[in-house]
Amino acid sequence: MKLNDHGDDRYRYPGVEIVADFSSNVPHLPEDEGLWHYLTSRKEVLHRYPEPRAYSLEVGIARAQGVSAESVLVTSGATEAIYMIAHLFAERQSYIPQPTFSEYRHSAKIYGHTIIEPSIEAFFSGTVEVVPGSVVWLCNPNNPTGITYDHQQLLEMMRSNPSVAFVVDQSYGAFTPKQVLLPWEVIDLPNCFLIRSLTKTYAIPGLRLGYITAAPALLEQLVSLKLPWSVNAMAVETGYYLLENGLPFHLEALLEERKWLVEQLIRLEGVEVFPTDTHYFLAKLKHLTASELKDWLVNHHGILIRDASNFRTLSSHHIRLATQSRAENERLVEALKGLKNTLC
Repeated sequence: MKLNDHGDDRYRYPGVEIVADFSSNVPHLPEDEGLWHYLTSRKEVLHRYPEPRAYSLEVGIARAQGVSAESVLVTSGATEAIYMIAHLFAERQSYIPQPTFSEYRHSAKIYGHTIIEPSIEAFFSGTVEVVPGSVVWLCNPNNPTGITYDHQQLLEMMRSNPSVAFVVDQSYGAFTPKQVLLPWEVIDLPNCFLIRSLTKTYAIPGLRLGYITAAPALLEQLVSLKLPWSVNAMAVETGYYLLENGLPFHLEALLEERKWLVEQLIRLEGVEVFPTDTHYFLAKLKHLTASELKDWLVNHHGILIRDASNFRTLSSHHIRLATQSRAENERLVEALKGLKNTLC
């Protein structure tokens, strides 16, 4: 895994105007002018240090989630949470069902974990024996598949394996209609870290902001590993603003738009689209490789997609797409129609 093995890699194409970006899992959302006005009004925070640990924001999040402030730790995006947890369990055994987000493997490798990578199907079928003292990494909904795991099965798995640490990354939890874990469900468990990302939910990934919910005794172990001031002042102010405002999108409308896009892609025949519970989904090209299609779309149409071939267990023909606005979705479909003979 490399540091640049992610979507939204427009920096690879200097001089190319990107007019539609399907490459990251951030959906098209209208700009929140209220947020920009609020941050401008708070510009004085740039001239003083933020809290070493964003405790005031943790109190606000805890209140909103109905848990104690000692159960919440604010982080610089979900990624800081992932690396802190990998550090806490250094040199343990990690189970990372594949395909999934690459940072679990990368962080585990940095901190000397022994990495075991069963397929998702094998892991949830119960055929994988998880040894006591190990760590299990789960993305829910999963990235890149968009599949949401069964809520009761997750809870039962954690309850029946108290000596195994479960890291459940719900960065995309707001984008699925299915039930996901809630903070109050995990704070009494001795072995679960629940990760959430505010900046993904509100489509502002340039501001890194996330948080972990866990039992206070478990969470306290992480605090000693956290760098002071890792969450910058503007991210903290953004957190205050987001707590006071509802979700910036209607999930039903977003999933309806995904349905429309998938239907158009299926008609092209040379693209196999896999089931998903979210606005993003995996697809597989019949003839072209993902890198060939990506370069062609960027250079001829200014459209960016995700080459998913670097997800473990996926092939050079896999791509990932995140639903955007109707106009952007139509632009992608029309571009692909120009390649229809090649796709088929």
